Amino acid sequence: MAVEFRSPGIGDIYRMIWRQKLTVALPIIAIALSVGFVVRELPNVFESKALLTITPPQISTSVVRSMSDEDISQRLNAITEEVKSRSSLEPIVTKDNLFQVQRQNGAPMESIIETMKKNIKVEVLSTNDEKQATTFNISYRDNSAESARTVVRELSSKYVNAQQQASFDTSESTREFFDKQLADSKAKLDGIDKQRLDYMLSHADNLPTSSAGLIAQLNDLRNQEKTWSSEKELRFAELGRLRDNRNSIEKQKGIAQDYAEKEAEQNQRLLGDPTRTPAYSQLVGKRGELQGQLDNLLKQYRAQHPEVIAKQDQINAVNKEIENLKQDARRSTDEVREYSQGKAALQVKLLDNEAAKIDGEIARQEMLMKNLEDKIAGLQPQSADLQRRIESVPNSEVALDSFNRTYNMEKTTFDELQKKKNDADIAAKSVLENKGESIRIVDTASLSQVPVAPNRPLLIGMGVGVGLLIGLVLAALFEMPRLLTIQTLDDAKHYTNLPVLASIPEMLTPREKFWRRGTNFMKAIAGVVIAAGSIPLLIIALQVTHIFDRFVR
Repeated sequence: MAVEFRSPGIGDIYRMIWRQKLTVALPIIAIALSVGFVVRELPNVFESKALLTITPPQISTSVVRSMSDEDISQRLNAITEEVKSRSSLEPIVTKDNLFQVQRQNGAPMESIIETMKKNIKVEVLSTNDEKQATTFNISYRDNSAESARTVVRELSSKYVNAQQQASFDTSESTREFFDKQLADSKAKLDGIDKQRLDYMLSHADNLPTSSAGLIAQLNDLRNQEKTWSSEKELRFAELGRLRDNRNSIEKQKGIAQDYAEKEAEQNQRLLGDPTRTPAYSQLVGKRGELQGQLDNLLKQYRAQHPEVIAKQDQINAVNKEIENLKQDARRSTDEVREYSQGKAALQVKLLDNEAAKIDGEIARQEMLMKNLEDKIAGLQPQSADLQRRIESVPNSEVALDSFNRTYNMEKTTFDELQKKKNDADIAAKSVLENKGESIRIVDTASLSQVPVAPNRPLLIGMGVGVGLLIGLVLAALFEMPRLLTIQTLDDAKHYTNLPVLASIPEMLTPREKFWRRGTNFMKAIAGVVIAAGSIPLLIIALQVTHIFDRFVR
C-alpha cells in the first residue's frame, strides 16, 4: 500500500540548513564580496537643483493679460524643448568641458546630448492661486558636483532669457500686426469719407431729410428673410440626410434577408449531410464489423440460429441509429433555418421601427419647411410695400445711408483696433521694463555635498539576498536525496506505520570516522576554493554586463 510522502517540518528544515551551513554561507560571502567590490568602483552621482518661478505681470491684468495655467504649461513646455535642443546644450558641453572622458574616447556628440537630456529634469511644483505664480525645479545629475551646478546655472539663465525673448518677440509681432491693421482700416475710412463727400457735393439739391425708419424696417425684413432662408437650407439638408438614412435602412433590410437565406443554405449544407459527421462514420464502421461477423456465423450456422438472429438484431439496431441520425440532421437543418429566418425577421423589425422614426422625423421636417416657406412668402408683400415707399424718397437718401452704415462699421473696427494697439504698446513697454510675465530665479543652483547615487548599502544588501537565495537553492539540491530515504525516527514511524521500540545509533570504526571527517573537510576546502575562485569571475561578469549602471542615474 502506498504511503503519503512526509513533508519536512520546521525542525527538519533547520537541521537541513545547519548541515548545509557552509553551502549557504559561501554564495553569500562570494556574491557580497563581488558586489561590494563592483559597487565600490561605481562613480558617485551628484545632483544640483535650482528653484524658479513664473511671476505674474506687475501691472493691472486689465491692461496686460495674465497667462492661464494652460498657457503657462504650454509656454514652459516650449521653453523646455528649446533649452534641451542640441543648439542649446552643445555650447554648454564645449564651454564647460563636460563629458571630457567620453569625448576623448570618441563618443559622438548626439549620444552625449541624449545623456544630458536624460539627466535634466524639469518639475512643476505648485501654482499659487492668489498670486498666480508657478514655481518649478530644474535639476541635473552628473559625476561631478561642480559640473552639475554649472549646468543647472546655465539652464536657469537660459530659461530666464528664453522667457524674456519669447515675451519680447510676441509683443513686437503683436504691435506690427495691429499697426498694419490700423493703417488698412484708416485707408478704408478715408476712402469711404471721400466717396460720401463727393456724392453729397454732386447731389446737393436733392439731399434727403429723413428715411431712416423705412430703411431700418426693410433691413429688418431682409434680415428676417435671410435668417429663415438659412434655416430652410438647414432643414433641406436635414431632410436629405434623413432620406439617405431611410434608403440605407431599406438596403440593410435587403442585406439582412439575403444574409439569412445564405446562412440557412450554408447551415443546410453543413448539417443536412450526416455522412460527414464522425458519429455516422463510427456507425457505418460498426455496421461493417457486425456484417462481417454475421457472414462468418452464416458460414457455421443457419439463419434461424440464435447467435445469427442476435447478430442480425444488432445490425438492425445500428441501421436504426443511422436512420435516426439522418432524421436528427433534417430536424437540425429546419431548426437552423427557422432560427436564421427569425433572426432576420427581428433585424427587419428593428429596421422597420427605425424607418418609422425616420419617416416621422421627415414628416416633421417637411412641415417645418412648409411653415418657413409660408413665412418667407408672407414677407414678400411687406418688403415690396416698403421698397415702393423708399423708392418714392430721393435716391440720394439711400446712397447716403449706405455710406453712413459702411463708415460707422469701419469706424467701429478702427476704434477696436486702436484700443488693442494701445494695449499691445503697454504690454511691449512692460516687457522692456521687466514688469510683464517673467521667469525669475528663486534659489540658485545648489552644490551637492553628498552623492544621490548609487545607494551602495542597498546594492550590497541585494547581493547578500541573491547569495542567500542561491545558497538555499544549492542546499535544497544537496538535501533532496535525503528526503527520499528514512533519516529520523519520525520517518520510520510515518512510513512503517509502526511504533519504534528502540533505536540503535550509527556505529563507526575509528577508521571510518577518520575518513568521514577527512571527506567533509575536503568538501569544505573545495567549496571555499570554488567560492574564492568565483569572486573574480563574478566581478568581471558584473563589470562587463554593466548591471549596476542603471543605479547610478
